[in-house]
Amino acid sequence: MQQKLEPISVGDAMALMRERKYKAAVEMCDRVLELMPENATAICVREHCRWQDNVDPEECIANTRRALDIAPDSPLVRYYLSLILVSNGRIEEAQKLLLEAMELSPEHPRYFFELAENMRFTEENEAVTGMVRAYEENDWTKEQKTAAGFALAKIFDDLGQAERAMNYCMAANALEGRKFDVAEQERQMADLRELAKRGMGNIPDSGLSTEVPIFIVGMPRSGTTLVETILSRHPQVFAAGELPVIPEVQAAIGNWLSKALKFEGGRYTGLEKVPGHVFRQNGEAVLKIVQNRANKEYRKFTDKLPSNALNIALISRLFPNARIVYVRRHPLDCGISNFFKRFVSIDFSYRLDWIGAYYRNLVDTVSICRRMIGNPVLDLSYEQLVMNPEPHVRRLVDFVGLEWNDACLSPEQSDRATVMTASRWQVRQPIYTGSTNRWKRYEPWIGPMIEAMGGMEWIEARVEEAQAWKPEETSGK
Repeated sequence: MQQKLEPISVGDAMALMRERKYKAAVEMCDRVLELMPENATAICVREHCRWQDNVDPEECIANTRRALDIAPDSPLVRYYLSLILVSNGRIEEAQKLLLEAMELSPEHPRYFFELAENMRFTEENEAVTGMVRAYEENDWTKEQKTAAGFALAKIFDDLGQAERAMNYCMAANALEGRKFDVAEQERQMADLRELAKRGMGNIPDSGLSTEVPIFIVGMPRSGTTLVETILSRHPQVFAAGELPVIPEVQAAIGNWLSKALKFEGGRYTGLEKVPGHVFRQNGEAVLKIVQNRANKEYRKFTDKLPSNALNIALISRLFPNARIVYVRRHPLDCGISNFFKRFVSIDFSYRLDWIGAYYRNLVDTVSICRRMIGNPVLDLSYEQLVMNPEPHVRRLVDFVGLEWNDACLSPEQSDRATVMTASRWQVRQPIYTGSTNRWKRYEPWIGPMIEAMGGMEWIEARVEEAQAWKPEETSGK
């Protein structure tokens, strides 16, 4: 009987890439390239996935340039190459490629979206007016219209045209069609409050005494990437990016509780059921993952996954001596920044009331957890950091247990090979104060977010709290 061959295609590889199954996508592309070694799209997808999987970006750039030699008139190849270049700090090269892609395919919103994300617009040029016209006249798919809407929202925000920016932004967010479970947040908060009644004194920790990990937490768009990049400038720090490992540990412990103990309770009270050796095994696994990922010797590493703010209790059991840096930005500035950003893996950012509810939940979670844990926690105000960097950078470096290094004052000169987050363009710019008080331009539209946060009185109290740093606040007690 003849063996049935599994069909292969670049489309299948792209589908795997969208699911973040990078190794499987690379294997699929390799099989395509065995049959068609000059398939430029397969080369691009392969190298994009290898770059996402932490292969040397210079190698990925060189291989993608080979695809451009094969298909010199391809806007898609230019697009894929630009993505790697941006994260590698080569902004002008990336912008040039995106402009060329737009010339080759002037009404394609994918290239326009990436260009808008990676430069600050100062005028409504021909490219912008052309995209406005295409947005209004073309019979685009939902995906195309959404991408163009987010791009135009960002551009008109750059230009200070708040009403046009918000109109495009609201339409794009609505088209995205995401769902977010606010009730699940409320259930988690009730579970945390139940744990807080007893405290964490009876929950064993891993016994790992290491002070190597630094967890940078907060809302997305709160300044976590800036803080990570400041620390990455120190020669003894490895910036590991947004690691998925703590959420993976959270899920693994949940599975263990369900299978071993038939426990179906909440994520926080569940910690009371976990023996110390489970925390130790998982803590050691995290350290090993970072060690394998690192491209340098280090005394400290950073994990800047913002949502780890919701996992502080777990972090304290895995690494009882880890430093936690809690980055805080004006709630409404942070909320607006989330609403204007098209996130792939975040759902709450697509409605103003969801953003407000998530922000309130995160603040309340950190407030409760820090009273129960022994880890040192540093509050760092984004506004104070960008307005007067040096004293706050010095405080940060001292807090994480490192000697001072002047390089930490120039994050825009970072030689990090790759920045993967939504702030990959901003982090290559000098420390910038223009995004403070941005919310005031959008005050007529953000009532649902303000209400979900708890009103202006609650918001103003959080701003005052974040900016009134006192030395004793770093204790975490």
